[in-house]
Amino acid sequence: MSYTSLKSNLPFTMIITFTIIGSLFFGNYFIYRSQTPYFIYTAGLSALLVYSSFSTKFYSHNLHLSIPILVNIFLLLFITIHTLLFWPTIYPYSYYLFITFLSMIVLPVYCRSSTLNLNFIFNLVIIASIIECIICIFQYIGFLDSFNQYFKVTGTSENPNIVAMFIAMSVPCVFILPYSKYDVVRKSMPFVLILLMGTLFTLKCRSALLGASTGIFIILNYKYQLYSWAKDKKNRILLILTAFIVISISFPLGIYTYQAKEASADGRRLIWKVSAQMISDKPLFGYGYGAFERNYNLFQSRYFEKGDAKPNEILNAGFVKMAYNEFLQNTIEGGIIGGVLFMCLLASLLYFPLKNKSIKIQHLKKRDANYSITAYAGICIFITMSMLNFTIQALPVMFLFIIFSSILSANSPAISLRKGLSTWNKLISEKNKNRYVLTYRLSLFVIGLCYMYMTGNLIIDNLKNKQAALLTKNRDYEQSLNILTSLQNRLDIYESYWVNYANTLFLNKDYKHAAIIFKKAKLLTSNPMIYLQAALCDEKTGDYKSAYKNLTTAKNMEPGHLAAKFALMNLSLKMGDTIGCVNQAQNIIETVPKIRSSETIFFKSRAGLLLQQLGYSSKKKSIKAFPENNKFYLPKKNI
Repeated sequence: MSYTSLKSNLPFTMIITFTIIGSLFFGNYFIYRSQTPYFIYTAGLSALLVYSSFSTKFYSHNLHLSIPILVNIFLLLFITIHTLLFWPTIYPYSYYLFITFLSMIVLPVYCRSSTLNLNFIFNLVIIASIIECIICIFQYIGFLDSFNQYFKVTGTSENPNIVAMFIAMSVPCVFILPYSKYDVVRKSMPFVLILLMGTLFTLKCRSALLGASTGIFIILNYKYQLYSWAKDKKNRILLILTAFIVISISFPLGIYTYQAKEASADGRRLIWKVSAQMISDKPLFGYGYGAFERNYNLFQSRYFEKGDAKPNEILNAGFVKMAYNEFLQNTIEGGIIGGVLFMCLLASLLYFPLKNKSIKIQHLKKRDANYSITAYAGICIFITMSMLNFTIQALPVMFLFIIFSSILSANSPAISLRKGLSTWNKLISEKNKNRYVLTYRLSLFVIGLCYMYMTGNLIIDNLKNKQAALLTKNRDYEQSLNILTSLQNRLDIYESYWVNYANTLFLNKDYKHAAIIFKKAKLLTSNPMIYLQAALCDEKTGDYKSAYKNLTTAKNMEPGHLAAKFALMNLSLKMGDTIGCVNQAQNIIETVPKIRSSETIFFKSRAGLLLQQLGYSSKKKSIKAFPENNKFYLPKKNI
């Protein structure tokens, strides 16, 4: 790989710039703000495939397959075959994984033959991180509001973890600043590093802090040979003193970060416990890529239904979207085979670049070696964070991973047989080279165009879905339903569409049709609120048995939340089950909610009033008949 000026590869640099900035842009154009960066990310990678299809130059050296590229090929094939096996239940996440891992194969091949301006790309990452830091600081001091009512600091995202992990992944890029030709830029390195690390504390993301610290250590180790220094017996006393200082600083910081989000840490222990049980339930092929959220929450519901959960597990349990451990999640979704392939990919990125001189600073020019070390540190950060958080689903984090892994894959040694012959050269003769190259170019071009076309249509359709939601909000149900009906065959794998459709039908008082649509939504997601809404539809149509089942499932998913218990209390009362009604009312009063709000106060006060009217309290008293004219219903704001 060679490094040159910006003008030498302007289209590629523009695509990278568009994708990095776009993956951090959470616009309010769709039902979910997270859909905006997703579509920009997909469009950026699609453009990258199309551009690479005709701009990649093929020489003998860049036809060699390295181990990371080969493992990526196997992982991509497995994801494709696995997705087809689970047909027709396909999630958008499968399409996301396909283009992501395909890009991790294509980009290293492109890097081997083309001139890249890595200096510009890394500086762009630093600038994007600095902007995020400024936004976070303004949110911290109160000049800006965050995008999530539960977090004071979030950056441009609703989830502070995404911004924190992006900043952590950008930390290694800071170490290229001393190689700038501008004196001001060279001197800014320590200040930028302090800014990034300080912002991570405001975001309170422990995995990002740990990952960034790991990356800094990796870079310092290569620059100053810390490992060799530590092995020298002459430095033993100084080593002990240094270790003591590091532990003295790290220990209180560790306690601070744990106490800052203690409930989150305890909640993740429950997630990992339930996730391990899920793996044992379907070890070989898993539940399907993209199916974690739906299956985990249903599994958690059954776990609490058994009654073996500990009190702190009940308190910290909630609706879970990811496993907060990529190794667990990949094994749950892809089975042991998928999990092993994912681990092999990461292991190959760690091990094989070390065998090549490209990662050893003494064998390269300082600037070029720094690029490789930056990429290697970035991979180490990604792996560290993957043990404690979600990284593949965090788009800006995953895009940086693609860039870093491509640099290392391109510089990794080729697969060799005896006498140094590469496997790829042995399989492909010079006579057939042009045929294979043409097939490669056409395949990339077609796949890239297909993804562009698909992404464009999805953007248009999801904009219409948002338009329908706004019409529903304005009570123009007829016009909204006309739009939603026309989208049924185009957005059938998006739960946001089915939920929007079902809510509109419910508000239009078409309860039977709404119940059917809610069932389709439950095939894609297990959000407890959907079960609450479906239960209300069942209650309206007189199907109390189905309503009770939906509410029980929702209650067991989030035993610390009161909405489902409150609805169960009302339903039991309506069904004439006085004992069940009293039990739910007592449960509501005894439950300690995660967050005290006007809604939880309302639920508890109404439950207490009901018990008073029944003449029942915590002390055993006879249960009196409940007056028929008193009715309690689930508040409309939960619909």
